[in-house]
Amino acid sequence: MKKLLLSLAVALTTMAASAASYSLTGGFNNWANSGTDFTDNGDGTYTVQVANLTSGFKVTATGSWSPQYGGYWDGSTLTPGEKFPLLCNQDNGGNDPNNISYSGSISAVIDATVVLDTTDWTLLVTGTIDTSYPALWLTGGFCNWAAPGAGSSAPEMSEENGIYTCTITFSGESEFKICGSGWSPEFGFAGGEETFSDTNLEGSLAGTSNAKLDFTGEYNVEYNYETRAIKFTDAAGVSTITVDNNAPKTYYNLQGQRVDNPTSGLYIVRQGNTTRKVIL
Repeated sequence: MKKLLLSLAVALTTMAASAASYSLTGGFNNWANSGTDFTDNGDGTYTVQVANLTSGFKVTATGSWSPQYGGYWDGSTLTPGEKFPLLCNQDNGGNDPNNISYSGSISAVIDATVVLDTTDWTLLVTGTIDTSYPALWLTGGFCNWAAPGAGSSAPEMSEENGIYTCTITFSGESEFKICGSGWSPEFGFAGGEETFSDTNLEGSLAGTSNAKLDFTGEYNVEYNYETRAIKFTDAAGVSTITVDNNAPKTYYNLQGQRVDNPTSGLYIVRQGNTTRKVIL
């Protein structure tokens, strides 16, 4: 009988030692994977309280980056008060899941209660919704991936009614993201998108993978926080398309009227099969 009780005690101790523990990590705690730890409710659910849960976070095993749980690579966003399905890196070929971002213009949840349900692997966030727009920076290879935040060498984007803008000089191929201070939230490719180029000036940043561009020159960047749409426009209004210099040029004003003797100003020039804007 004593041997049976001893074996049972050892088994219970082993079970307790191997019990799963989870933590919440993100920009709100400088991406620490311990310290903001869930409490086991004993029914397959875990709960943690966070004073200011800003957009962009994940669930990890306490003190480890595997397993980690985040969003699917389909641009899905979390709506407070609704269960959010989680993707585990171990079920995703070892690839990290997406950081979890809020829907619409939500930037944070104040006095957040976060419930992890391991029976269906969902996350539920409730609390007071903050819809003030966060400060965002555009960073990437063009600025040596300067960390976004106050005093950063990465350009800070101006914001008006959820539309963020900045003007940047690019010099060829580069990867980039739009990020908040401390890399949270962060916006990039969700997967499968084409590189932004002179022939691909609009798209979406619905994921968190590095986005790609191939520009040379000064470009205006416009990003819609709510729709995740991004658009590039040539700040100089001059195309960088290579043309046949031997083909004759025909000039037009901006109203489409042909100009035989153009002077200084902005014109549309047709040369061979190419049409572009030029400044004389």
